[in-house]
Amino acid sequence: MIACPLRFKRPLVLACFLIIYVAFSSYASFPASTEIDKQRINEVLKQAYELDQKYRRIIDSLMKAEIYNEELAVAAYEMKEQDKRNIELVLPIIDSIIHYRIDDLDTLSYKACYLVIQHADVDIHNKYVDFVHHLAQKGYIPSLNYAWFVDRLLVGQGKVQKYGVQAYRYINNVTLLYPVGIDYLESWNELGLEFDPKIWDNCKYSPALVSPNEFALLGFILHNSEGAEGIKVQVNESIHTLTTSTGYFCLVFNKVLIPDSIQIVTSSATVDYKLDIAEDADFIVVTYDL
Repeated sequence: MIACPLRFKRPLVLACFLIIYVAFSSYASFPASTEIDKQRINEVLKQAYELDQKYRRIIDSLMKAEIYNEELAVAAYEMKEQDKRNIELVLPIIDSIIHYRIDDLDTLSYKACYLVIQHADVDIHNKYVDFVHHLAQKGYIPSLNYAWFVDRLLVGQGKVQKYGVQAYRYINNVTLLYPVGIDYLESWNELGLEFDPKIWDNCKYSPALVSPNEFALLGFILHNSEGAEGIKVQVNESIHTLTTSTGYFCLVFNKVLIPDSIQIVTSSATVDYKLDIAEDADFIVVTYDL
């Protein structure tokens, strides 16, 4: 197996990006509507789409093969760097699409716009909420793509998911779903889709289901990045649970009981762990290495 097959491809990727960027940089300042070359927009967005997906396909293949080594780390780094380049290139195009209400591009172009927004940070999510909603309403992106966006937006704000499609792989290689609203089945019905439990098959634990007046505290207690089993996690000296073999724990309780800290109790000591909870948050994920 080649340890790092992507290292030799980076100059080519950068070169392609520079060609595209130079060719399209004028769109950052809103060209006159008569100057907009929609064919060129389609070409640029198609390229952005292909580059967005390139490293994600590599990562998906490695993770399915349970390969967690330097090759995966390199692919993840390249993916993040490509996301940054796509953001710089595509957001001005999206602004032009919004400004001129351009509704006759290729469907793949609109999907590329969606992916660039989806793979950005929460500030960009918030800025383009209406645009992504418009893409969903016009049928330019599938309803499931819209669900991914909504859930990612909510998770970024510390709010429970509506649909339950956002998960994260932690340092101990456990994939964990972020908490989900207890009425998630109704949300799927409102979206016109039927919920398929198989979407949770890759997650080791069922999601924490949270009602509007509840708060979820979950995460992992680790030792040398491995799960620490049987560790007591305590809230307000009354609510507690024990970690599993992977170090996982989950507590769901009334929001009036949200603490400033939790106690992590081992056989030899009790650690008072301060919580940094965002205002109006519905959950917090804690990862603590003993």
